[in-house]
Amino acid sequence: MVYANRCFFDFLGITPEHLDKTSFGDLVCPEDLERVKNYHKGRISGEKDLPSNYRISCYSRDGELRLHDLTVSLITWNGKPATLNILIDIEDENRTKEELEKSLHEKILLLEEVHHRVKNNLALINSLLMMQIRNIDHARVREGLLMARTRIFSIAAVHEGLYRSDSISSIPAKEHFKKIGEEILENYDPGHRLALEIDGDDVELSLALATPISLVINELLINAIKYAYPGGEEGIISISLVNRGDSIELRLKDEEVGIPGDFVLEDAKSLGPSLVRNIITSQLEGSISLEPGKGTEWIIEVPFES
Repeated sequence: MVYANRCFFDFLGITPEHLDKTSFGDLVCPEDLERVKNYHKGRISGEKDLPSNYRISCYSRDGELRLHDLTVSLITWNGKPATLNILIDIEDENRTKEELEKSLHEKILLLEEVHHRVKNNLALINSLLMMQIRNIDHARVREGLLMARTRIFSIAAVHEGLYRSDSISSIPAKEHFKKIGEEILENYDPGHRLALEIDGDDVELSLALATPISLVINELLINAIKYAYPGGEEGIISISLVNRGDSIELRLKDEEVGIPGDFVLEDAKSLGPSLVRNIITSQLEGSISLEPGKGTEWIIEVPFES
């Protein structure tokens, strides 16, 4: 070494007079030293494609091993080839990054556990409701409990999706709607006369959006099964998704008995339509309308950030 700045002397705890007695290799940890030597020899001999920036660990004046970012440039010093080495101590920065990554990992594990436990608790409630349904003869009471069960399932499916998702903050809408639809058809269409088709854009639903939208899908699917095909007809119920950038458009359509022309959603008194209206317009600040034509087509648009 023929030159170093004050920061280097302070790091090693030596004076400029001792520079010629100090080897650069003495401060590099043994695991990195061979690599540093090989790169240095290669540069001096004109070898190409060697990294000009990499990380090594160096010993400080106190013998502490600290991570450094090393940048090397080939220069001429007093007419001879040499290297200019810039060492930046990044040990504290690296430790902070590792601590943040560890903390983030712990929080992710905690969120996964929360979603898992919520899903399991809701599944237990579902099982208890199913046991109760089997012991009830009154048709309207059974119907009410079955509706409650599917609503609970639609919420549980959100937490299961988040638990299994890589991001744990969002779930793929089409896959999620398929899961809800299969459960509803299993309960309300035991003869398997109806099919569910889901198409459109790939949309990710956050937890804030997934839970209320799941309840809406639950209500509209059950409504379509019960009222669009009252005579046991075969048919298709379709769900289409459109990503509009700052909002999502969702269309749910059946092909048979349409809603009466004088139907007004705002005047609906039953729980299902009232729940749908309140979720879309009040909670999510979106819009919902009916498309005229054969069958019934619900058109829902909600902002991604609600």
